[in-house]
Amino acid sequence: MNNPNERTSSENGIYLSIYSSPSTNAQAAAKELAELRESVSLFTSAKSVKQCGKKLTVVKTTGGKREPKEITYYCKNKHVCPVCMSYAYSQLGKKLTTLLDKWLASRGSVYTQTFTLPNRPKSLAFKYKDIVSTWGYLVGTKAFQQLKQDFGLSQYFRVTEDVLDGKNSFPHFHLTWFFGSHLSSQLMADFCQQVADLWVLTANRQGIRGTQSIHQWSGPVRFGTQSYARYLTKHGYLELSFTPKDWLQKPGRHKPLDFLRVFVKTGDSSMYDTWVDYERATSGKQRFRASSQFDWLPEPKKVS
Repeated sequence: MNNPNERTSSENGIYLSIYSSPSTNAQAAAKELAELRESVSLFTSAKSVKQCGKKLTVVKTTGGKREPKEITYYCKNKHVCPVCMSYAYSQLGKKLTTLLDKWLASRGSVYTQTFTLPNRPKSLAFKYKDIVSTWGYLVGTKAFQQLKQDFGLSQYFRVTEDVLDGKNSFPHFHLTWFFGSHLSSQLMADFCQQVADLWVLTANRQGIRGTQSIHQWSGPVRFGTQSYARYLTKHGYLELSFTPKDWLQKPGRHKPLDFLRVFVKTGDSSMYDTWVDYERATSGKQRFRASSQFDWLPEPKKVS
C-alpha cells in the first residue's frame, strides 16, 4: 500500500501511455506488457483478454464509399489484461492530477483515507463481497449523509487495490474526499475518524467485525498532486526495476501486475491458483468508483 509521499521515479517504471516517439523506457514497458498479455491469454478465463491486441478489419463509410480499415481490438479489462490495465490507470492518473490541481486552487480541500477489513483465510471472492457490501451499507446510512452535510463533503472517488499473496491476498479501498471549502487538517481528520468508526459499526452489523488499520496512510492532499495520483494508480504501474528474482529472494505480497510477472517467469502452480481466485473475485467489479454527479473540473475528454 505504501506511502503516497514516496515518489515513483519515471526512470524505474512507466505506465503504457505513450504511443508516438516512445522513450526507451516506454518501449521496454510496452514490449513486456504485450508479452505478459500473450502469456495471460493462454490461461485466463476472460475471453476478451484472449482477443486483445488482435487486428480486425472493419468497414467504414466515408463520403458515400465503403472502405475496409484495419483496427486493433483492446479488451479494456482493468483487472486482468496487463496492457489495458496499464493504459487505463495512466489515463486516470492524468485526470486525477488535473482535477486535484483545479480543486485545491478553486474549490476546497482534499483528504485521503484507506479502508480494510480483517484478512481472514477466505477466498478473495468472499473478501470482495465483504468489503463491497460494507461500503454499500456505509454510504447508505443516515449517519454518513449527515457527516457529508456537517463537513461540507462535495464528492469522493474510490479506487480498489489488490494485494496478492495466496490465502493472505486481500482487497482494500483508497478514498479521496473532496470538501467544498478549505478546511483545516484537524477538521478533515475528525471527519475521517467518524467515517472510520462508522465503517467498523457497519461491518460489525454484518458480522464481519470491521477494522480501520492505524498503520495505513491517511492525511491531507495539499501539494504533490501528481505523486498522489500516481500513488492511487500504482496498480497499473510497471516497475521496470522489479524482477522475479526480487520476489524469489524475498517472497511477499505484490500488486497483481508484479504477481503476474513472477508467475509467468516461475510457473509456480500455487500462484496459478491465486490468480484464478483473483480473476473470479474481480470479474464484473469496478476498480474506480466516483460518487454521484462527480465533477471533474473540467469535463475530461473521453478515452476510447
